[in-house]
Amino acid sequence: MAESNTLPVSLRSLHAGELYFCFTPALTDTATALIDLDQVCKRIAVVTQVSRDTYFGATSQAQHPALTNVFSRATSAWFARSDVGGSDHNFYELLRDVRRAHIEKKSLLVVVLEEAAFKSGKDERMKVEFERWREYARERSLSVLFLVSGEYSSVKPVLMRLNTCIAGLASLQTLGSACWNLQVYYWHTQSDVLADAVYELTQTGETQFELTEQRASTSSSITPDHEGESADHDAIYIAADAIDQEFGETDKNQFTLIADSNRELVDRLPDVESATVVFACTAAFQARDLASFCYTLRRKYGRNLKLIVRETTRCLRYTDEQLLLKAGANLILPHSVDYASFMMFVDSLRGQWFGRSLPPSLDDLLDSWTISGLSGFFEPETFVGHARHIFAISRQHDTESTLVALTPYSNISAEDCLSLCRIRREGDLITMGDGRLFILFRACRPADVGVALKKCFVLPVDDIFDSRQLFNSPSMVDDALGKIVHMTCDLDSDSGNALMQQEQSQKVVNAASSVYREDGLRLATRQSLKLVKS
Repeated sequence: MAESNTLPVSLRSLHAGELYFCFTPALTDTATALIDLDQVCKRIAVVTQVSRDTYFGATSQAQHPALTNVFSRATSAWFARSDVGGSDHNFYELLRDVRRAHIEKKSLLVVVLEEAAFKSGKDERMKVEFERWREYARERSLSVLFLVSGEYSSVKPVLMRLNTCIAGLASLQTLGSACWNLQVYYWHTQSDVLADAVYELTQTGETQFELTEQRASTSSSITPDHEGESADHDAIYIAADAIDQEFGETDKNQFTLIADSNRELVDRLPDVESATVVFACTAAFQARDLASFCYTLRRKYGRNLKLIVRETTRCLRYTDEQLLLKAGANLILPHSVDYASFMMFVDSLRGQWFGRSLPPSLDDLLDSWTISGLSGFFEPETFVGHARHIFAISRQHDTESTLVALTPYSNISAEDCLSLCRIRREGDLITMGDGRLFILFRACRPADVGVALKKCFVLPVDDIFDSRQLFNSPSMVDDALGKIVHMTCDLDSDSGNALMQQEQSQKVVNAASSVYREDGLRLATRQSLKLVKS
C-alpha cells in the first residue's frame, strides 16, 4: 500500500491491485506529483512514455535536481526510446513493455504518459486493457498511478463510465507558480468512495506540499453584503503589463501592488474582500491561465471582488472571452481602450458585485473551452457527424459556431477553390458536395465569418465565390447538415487535405501548460536509465 501526504485521510491509500488516474495539463505538472510521491513512498517505480530529453525539457530547471533524485532512488525507472517512429507511442502496447521491465513487487508504479497515447480508444477496448493492467497489478501487488498530461476531454468521459475498472480519477490544474487545483472525481477506499471533492495543493518547500479543501467564500452567496464598504474597496492590485509604459511613477502610486506578471500577482495577493484585481493579457495562449486565476479568486473571495482582464494587444478570440466571463471576470477590456478610459472603467466597478453563476468546478469550466483536435477536410458523411457534435457542444456551453456554404463562380470548380483553402485553426472543418464548399467555423459568430474566410483563402473570397450562405440557428444547421450528408464527393479526406496542401499548425500552448509531443515512442526496456546530475 502506497501513501501520499498531499491527500486527506480518505485519499492517502493507493491500494495494491488497483489503478488510479490523475490528469494534468502539462508534463511539468506530472513532475510535481512525482517529487511529492517520492517523499512518502518507500518503493516507487517510474515508467515514462516519453524520452528523457522530452521530459526534462518540458519541466522547469528548478525541478531538475529533485527529479534527478526521484529517478535515482526509484527501484526501477524507464524512459521511452526516441529513435523509434511510427505508431508505437501507444497506451495499448505499453503493458507489454512494462511486464518486461520486472517491476519490484509491492511497489507504487507511476506511469507518465500523454493523452495522445490513448488514440481515441473506445469504451470496450479501454475496459479490456484496464482489466489486463489490474491483473498484472494484482500478480505483483502493485498500486498503479497513471499521470496523464494534455487535453483530456475525450478520455475523461470514458474513464468516468469505467469506474468499476478504475479505483480513482482526479485532475491537477495549475493555479500559480506553487499552487494547484486538485479535482477528485471519485476515489475508492477500503471503506467508502470519495467523489466530487476539490482541494488546493500548495508547495511549501522544495519537496514539501500542503493540501487544503477548497470551499466557496461565504460572500459568494446570491445576496452581497450591503452593510457599508469594506476596508479594501479602493485597493487596486495590477500586473505591470496592464499599465501603459508612458505613464510615470506618479501614476503608479494609485496602485496598491504592481506585480511583474499575472502569476506573481496571484501569488502575492493578500486576503481581499472587494478590492480590484487587474490582469494583463498579452497573447491568446494566456487565456487558460487567466481563467484559472479568475475562477480560483472568485471562488475564494466571493462576489464583491472586482476582476478585470485588460487586453494589451489584439489577441483574444470570442471563445477566449466567453471562457473568462464564465470564470468570474467582471470586465474584459479590449486593446483599443486607452489608459484614461481603462482607469475610468476601474473606478466605475467600485460598489458593484458579481452576479453570474460559476461552473461547479475548474474542470467543468475548462471543458467548455477545450478546442476540438479535428481540423481540415472530411468527406460529407464524416463531416456531418463531427459537425453535429461540435454544434451540440457549442449549444451546451452557450457559444456560437457557424456553418458556411460557398458557391463558386461558374468558371471555377469546387476542387480549384479547395486548392486555394488553408484550414489553420483547430476545430474548423471543410467538405465539398454538389459543386459547393461547406466550412464549419467552431466558436465563431456570424459577424466574424468574413474575417475567418479571409484568413482561410489565399485569394480574395469575393473573387472566387459567387455567393455565400450562413447557417447558425439550430433549425437551419440541422436542415443543412441533413442535406450535406447525402451529397456526393469524389475526394476522400486524405486527397482533400493533400489538395489543400494543408499546413498542420502547431498547437498554441500556454506558459503553464507547455505540452511537448514526441509521437511513436517505444519503452526502452532493454537498457538501464542513466541520469546526468543537473
